[in-house]
Amino acid sequence: MVLINQKLKTLYLLILCSCLSYTVSLGQQTWERSYGGTQHDGGHSVQQTADGGYIIGGYTRSYGAGESDMYLVKTDLNGDTLWTQTYGDSTIEDLNEVQQTTDGGYILAGSKVVGFGVLSQWIYLVKTDLNGDTLWTKTYGDWGDNIGAYSVQQTTDGGYIVLGDADIYLLKLDAQGDTLWTKTYGNMGSEGRVVRQTTDGGYIIGGSYTANNVPVYGIIKTDAQGDTLWTHTYPFETSIHMGGIKDVRQTQDGGYIAVGSQVDPGGNLNYGMMFKTDSSGTLDWRSLDTLTTGVSSMDYYGVSLAQDGGFVYTGTITKNITSGTGFRQRTALLLRKRDANGNVLWEREHAGGHTGYSVERTANGGIVVAGIRINQGGDMYVFLADSLGNYRTNAIMGNVYQDLDLSCDQTNIDRGLAGIIVQASLNGVSTFDYYGTTDSLGYYFIPCQVGTYTISIPNLHPYYNLSCPQNTGTVTAQTYDTVDFPLEVLALCPVMNVDVSAPLLRQIVPSVYSIQYCNTGTEAAQNAEITVEIDTFLNILNFSQAPTSQNGNNYVFNIGTVGIGDCGNLYITVQVDTSAILGQTHCLEVSITPDSLCLPTNWTGMLLDVSGTCQNDSIHFNIENLSTTSIATPRDYWVFEDNIIMRTGMVTVPNGGSSTISVPASPRKFYRIEVAQESGIPWTVSDSIVSAFVEGCISDANGDFNVGFPTQFPNGHAPTFRAIDCQQNIGSFDPNNKEAQPVGYHAEHYINQNQYIDYKINFQNTGTDTAFFVTLIDTLSPYLDPASVQLTSASHLCTWRIKGNGILEVNFDYIMLPDSNVNEPASHGFAKFRIEQQVNNPVGTIINNFADIYFDFNAPIQTNTTYHEIGANFYILTITPLQDAPKILVNAFPNPFTYGTTIQVNDEEYDNLTLMVYDLMGRQVTVLSEENTNQIELPRNNLENGVYLFKLLGNGKPISSGKIVAQ
Repeated sequence: MVLINQKLKTLYLLILCSCLSYTVSLGQQTWERSYGGTQHDGGHSVQQTADGGYIIGGYTRSYGAGESDMYLVKTDLNGDTLWTQTYGDSTIEDLNEVQQTTDGGYILAGSKVVGFGVLSQWIYLVKTDLNGDTLWTKTYGDWGDNIGAYSVQQTTDGGYIVLGDADIYLLKLDAQGDTLWTKTYGNMGSEGRVVRQTTDGGYIIGGSYTANNVPVYGIIKTDAQGDTLWTHTYPFETSIHMGGIKDVRQTQDGGYIAVGSQVDPGGNLNYGMMFKTDSSGTLDWRSLDTLTTGVSSMDYYGVSLAQDGGFVYTGTITKNITSGTGFRQRTALLLRKRDANGNVLWEREHAGGHTGYSVERTANGGIVVAGIRINQGGDMYVFLADSLGNYRTNAIMGNVYQDLDLSCDQTNIDRGLAGIIVQASLNGVSTFDYYGTTDSLGYYFIPCQVGTYTISIPNLHPYYNLSCPQNTGTVTAQTYDTVDFPLEVLALCPVMNVDVSAPLLRQIVPSVYSIQYCNTGTEAAQNAEITVEIDTFLNILNFSQAPTSQNGNNYVFNIGTVGIGDCGNLYITVQVDTSAILGQTHCLEVSITPDSLCLPTNWTGMLLDVSGTCQNDSIHFNIENLSTTSIATPRDYWVFEDNIIMRTGMVTVPNGGSSTISVPASPRKFYRIEVAQESGIPWTVSDSIVSAFVEGCISDANGDFNVGFPTQFPNGHAPTFRAIDCQQNIGSFDPNNKEAQPVGYHAEHYINQNQYIDYKINFQNTGTDTAFFVTLIDTLSPYLDPASVQLTSASHLCTWRIKGNGILEVNFDYIMLPDSNVNEPASHGFAKFRIEQQVNNPVGTIINNFADIYFDFNAPIQTNTTYHEIGANFYILTITPLQDAPKILVNAFPNPFTYGTTIQVNDEEYDNLTLMVYDLMGRQVTVLSEENTNQIELPRNNLENGVYLFKLLGNGKPISSGKIVAQ
């Protein structure tokens, strides 16, 4: 094995990010996404779907079979793409509205160009299943027609109502798209834009047409057969049919709200327009937003009902801007809120050439908007705002990739790198950082506030180098800033990662261990193998893959070739043996090969490993030195009985040899050894402390022993190619909880500075139906380093990212988690991640952490809060009473100590307590005495580093003696 000791590299880039500050309403997430390719694409319609995600419809010139095709994008609740589909042939198709249907699929309405020479445009409908696969398509029109569908809605009878633009052409269809009846309400030059079914079974239509030789726009109310009941119209101020009604909704009071635009008498400028009627079409109020100074045009395209009875609408606003280069116009997406009486409550502009066409209220009161990002060449553009319309408008984004051709530009042969955390640190604000995580293509996106930032990849593997010119310098950002990270490969070598865990262990039901492995290196791993050592109290019920060999409780699995960036899982189903006592700890250890590292900087020092066994009435800890090239030096060790140090010393282990530390075992007691590795050993090789434990060597008369100690201490492995999972079997439990290892020492949950923590978030579907989506949101403690997060294992396939100011989000999409009444063992899941502390957290720092668990659309379930305190020298050292002294337990804590230690007698108080301290030469260095007490505090004062002996006297008689360590 070739081992390395090379520090991780960090890239820094100064960037001025002109990002808009914002405030998000409590509990509401916001995001912003673009979809499409290199050509012109756009979004016309968006709707939240039953699974909490979104369906977005529009057009694409980047993908598909023709010049322009229908474009459908399905996302999760975070706006991340689940799938895309295009519909059409070599001609031109457009999608204007999409709606989810009661069967979980979708109905799409738009237009299709047909014919040769003299072309026609027809209404084009597509019905899909829930994955966007086509069930049927229909076209409606005659040769020479120029008609398309702007609006479609599934009706209460399972059919569809469709509105064509020319002649305000209304079609009622059955569930298969066959025509039941049609109506027209306009004439030459008329335009139908929207139809909605109303609560009485009829329809409300919005558009423009000519009435009594006067161009008008407004709404038409019909019965269920399409016969007109009433109209509410306004005349255009010009003979040109421009603007008009673009959207209409039935309101909570049974009336109607309509939005659109009016054209000025010259036919040049648009005014935003909005009106509200009662159920019979009588006007309640109307707003015609005349243009103010600097505003040259306004158009409203979509409206939605707010929870409070008001209205949110979207469109576009164009302003005249005077800049350093002269006069220009700026188009911005407009999002505005009015109350039920038409009073403006707030207004948001999204600068950068955006146009909003569709707006919907989400299940939690947020606002989702779809449209076009014009200044990016034309992309389908969607953002999710909170209930106040707030969202982030600017961001730092880019790609992290292997620069295989060393061009410093991303080309087709380069490979995007997933799971890389990019950090944007606000200069001058030491605790304000933003984070983004690369997706499967290597793309990251970091929304941020105004400021100058240092951009870095804090945990870049040493197999990569950052040498391209764009990786340094200062960039003055405008709206969006792109910072790519081309990475030069220094060594072609696989880097194998493996981890293991299970949601819980119980005697009465099976448990499933998930072993997750990945290759994060620069070359495929050939003939990869995983070795699993299984606790003897775990009965194996099933392997997801048959082992290739077995030796006792060790099983070897051949997983073959693992490509760059590829991951996989093995699953082992076990059940706790009935002979195990409640609370007993069970461990499962895994390792993966190849485990060689390929850089020339080798570790040649000692490499210790340790194991523990119980033989009769003794514990034997065997310490091995796996190195053959080291200079063997004495190493410190500490032996614990339960959680108290019972023995300390130094051990020398020769190259390729071993040494044994043996201690007598007492009934019920737990035993553990810690051995210090040689100073400077890299994390890629080993933790700085190696340990082993023995639980339940000698039981009491009832067969019981002390439990709960193993997980108080660090038991994990820092190297990526080894992992161990130790957890207690349990009885009753909280199905949605958070665990941390190490749990922490004693009641204070002490851990050392810079000790990494493995967190596991467990969840269970205790509802009454299958859960389609599970999302975990963990807002990390400020004393943890978000850039160090590694999602090491999970029960099911998932995606994860670090976002915002340090929020871990884990998404289980389409997890199909059964409820516990149907399949209890399969109703559980978990995600496990490792995270480092912030460097050198001060002693006394408290690290609290919890997570929120979202099942589909339900309110989150908050887990318990894990707790750690940063300590120093907090282990308690057992002091052995003198042979002629009464059997009294004396503790010294902390021991070793830095600033001082306390010598305490348990359950006994003395009129006079005297402490005498000696160095190893037998020279007395201090004497302390206290009255009416059971303890004496020894300050460090001038004590040098080293081991000291002490004798304790109570009322003048010897009580105990022992060793204390100053460091």
